[in-house]
Amino acid sequence: MSDPLISINKWSETFENADTRKRERLKWFQTASGCDSSGYLELITANGQEGIMAFGIFAALCQLSATLPKEVRGTFKRSSGEPMSMRQIALLIRVDVCHLSAALQLLASKGVEWVSIEHAKEESADNLPPSADDFPALCKEKEKEKEKEKIQCASSDARIDSKVVSDQFEEFWEAFDDKRGKKPALLRFKKVLKSGADFQAILAGAKRYAISRNQPDPPNPKMAEGWLNDERWTDEIVKPGQVASRPKETWQIENEVKTLKHQLEEIRNNSINKYAPDPERPWEQILKPEPKERADALKQKIKLLQSQMEVAA
Repeated sequence: MSDPLISINKWSETFENADTRKRERLKWFQTASGCDSSGYLELITANGQEGIMAFGIFAALCQLSATLPKEVRGTFKRSSGEPMSMRQIALLIRVDVCHLSAALQLLASKGVEWVSIEHAKEESADNLPPSADDFPALCKEKEKEKEKEKIQCASSDARIDSKVVSDQFEEFWEAFDDKRGKKPALLRFKKVLKSGADFQAILAGAKRYAISRNQPDPPNPKMAEGWLNDERWTDEIVKPGQVASRPKETWQIENEVKTLKHQLEEIRNNSINKYAPDPERPWEQILKPEPKERADALKQKIKLLQSQMEVAA
């Protein structure tokens, strides 16, 4: 089946003037102004989004036609004089052939009639362009190609994402303090990233947590899976000599200090009663290693709490 000849109706009188008709090729073309012609109203108001698309394709057809030699402007012919194929026109104006076919049906329809389609004499002379149904193999082939490209892109993206996440987790795992439960931690890590968590924030939180575990008053150890599940990278770690942005009430700190001092006093009394030290020697000097470590830890906590009280005051 030969290709139909597609033409823009009234090209010469609508889109050209005496000067442009003499030019071999045009760098511009004139067009009608206004949006109240019967063809425009029929195309846009009766066809919605499809009409808007058809209008855009018609503008592209006009731009293409202006670049053709003056002998054939307004029609779409090859250099041999044969009609351009639907595929060739679609390629030249950078649209899908199925979209072009659907647009031509509207542009040639009654009430619009901006284009005409002339079939060869031995074929049907219906003034309708080939529809998508006239190109079943072509359209189906293009749809299959697009679907294949989508699958390939999705597969490629998945491989890239998997590699990136794997590398990010290894970096996180290297920084995290507790090395238990790596497999469940990886699964939880993927979930929190998928939910929109920022990797750099997680990594920075893991590093802060590792540092805090080596401080005099470290937080309780936590496995990575639970740490990620509780979003602990958002925690504010209190460093020695510093206080959190929302400190405890002063009376709470005072009560803690009193409790710790009472515990320290008990260690002192036990050491005096048990070892009967020389009154000239400080009681701390006669402590055994274990009670001495507890006493030192209590003193450190008391000192930290007292600094918090000063800041709160």
